[in-house]
Amino acid sequence: VTIYDTLPAALQLVPGSVVNGSSSGSTVYHQPTLAAASPGTIDLRVFPPWDGFLSISTMHAPIVCSGSCDDRVFTATLPLPILFNGQVHSTITISTNGFIALGSGGSAAPINQSLPTATPPYGILAPFWTDLHPAGSDGQGAGRLHAGYLSFPEWANRTYLAIEWNDVITKGSNARHTFQIWLQAGGQVEDVTFAYNKLDSLGAQTGLTVGAENSAGTAGTNYFYNGTGTAPIPQTNLYVSSPGPSPGGTHTLTFRARGQATGTFTHCAVVTRSGSTEYGTSCVPVVVVP
Repeated sequence: VTIYDTLPAALQLVPGSVVNGSSSGSTVYHQPTLAAASPGTIDLRVFPPWDGFLSISTMHAPIVCSGSCDDRVFTATLPLPILFNGQVHSTITISTNGFIALGSGGSAAPINQSLPTATPPYGILAPFWTDLHPAGSDGQGAGRLHAGYLSFPEWANRTYLAIEWNDVITKGSNARHTFQIWLQAGGQVEDVTFAYNKLDSLGAQTGLTVGAENSAGTAGTNYFYNGTGTAPIPQTNLYVSSPGPSPGGTHTLTFRARGQATGTFTHCAVVTRSGSTEYGTSCVPVVVVP
């Protein structure tokens, strides 16, 4: 990276005062090599005890599939955002194929992937990612998708966004599956759970992924992928946890300056990444008094 700080005209650099850097005219700079930030880790594990399955199919109307409901996505802007892996998400994309993507860049993706992956879609939460076929208005498929908010005063007034695939069939078969994702809403607390009620099979011949990844596809895990790992079981919950990313390396650049005029001035430092147009800016007010 390159760190540089150009002093406003009201300040004059004190010669020889730069520490951990260099200067040219009124600009102080340095080009350190910093360790990259860690994307954090993601973990899935059984969350006992099983407290039953609260179906939302009687509380929230099904998502309408006009025409075919095979390989469809539904993108929504959330009135109450979701926190996951250190990021607050205000948009989700729901796939008929047993997963959601945090953000608006999701796709139906009937062919499941191993997580994490550099191939989109990203930000995957996949309780049962396989080739499914909910019912559409074309008369094909079976089962429905439901989504909605539920509030629980007895749980410190927590509100959750629940998404349910209810009695949805595996494409080309009669195998039916009912499962959910629960996400605590509000963007303050991360709480994500996969809940399973009915699983007639382990998905389509194309395979099955149960897992999660971050929004960049750089961190994630498979609980089950195409026969490897632990298969999901009816009447169980899987708790999805992520500590979020951690900061990368730091560099401290110090210097002294003299005021050349009185008043309040804006003083900004800029960081750019080598070989990229990405940059960050931090500005503070500087007050020069007589």
